[in-house]
Amino acid sequence: MQMYFLLTLLLAVSLHAQGDVEKYCLERIKTKPSDKPRTCLDLLCLGYGGASGVYRIYPTGQEHYSFDVFCDQKTDGGGWTVFQRRMDGSVDFYRNWYNYKLGFGDLNGEFWLGNDKLVAALQANPKNELRFDLESTTNEQAFAKYSSFNVGDESTGYTLSLSGCTGTAGADF
Repeated sequence: MQMYFLLTLLLAVSLHAQGDVEKYCLERIKTKPSDKPRTCLDLLCLGYGGASGVYRIYPTGQEHYSFDVFCDQKTDGGGWTVFQRRMDGSVDFYRNWYNYKLGFGDLNGEFWLGNDKLVAALQANPKNELRFDLESTTNEQAFAKYSSFNVGDESTGYTLSLSGCTGTAGADF
């Protein structure tokens, strides 16, 4: 087993319609052209696919429950909502429950989006994928992608469920 020192760790939620992004986008634009973007994939469909960065999403479609996320519009076709990024150790991730519930860090640097926001983002689409992108201190890169991914709400202790691992990092990286 190859060991990776996590200099860069990107966990992302892809709200791809099970791999057929183009089909999803055509349907999205045809049926809901003026709806607020619920996901980073919606932003990709609406023409924001050229640049990764911080965008506002509306997971419930309602103005009163919106928040900023970092969208990765390059990796694996784009449309990924990043919920954790660690690059250089500049942010302390040794935190309490409350910090992980609400989130911390800077969306343009190292951050944890927040468990409540993650759950809301996952509920915006019933089919979610998870991708881990890893880079070692010697610039070796690997990834693991799970075809099914969900997180329960706080009443479940934010229970993680995932299956269907593919990629170069393996299921037990």
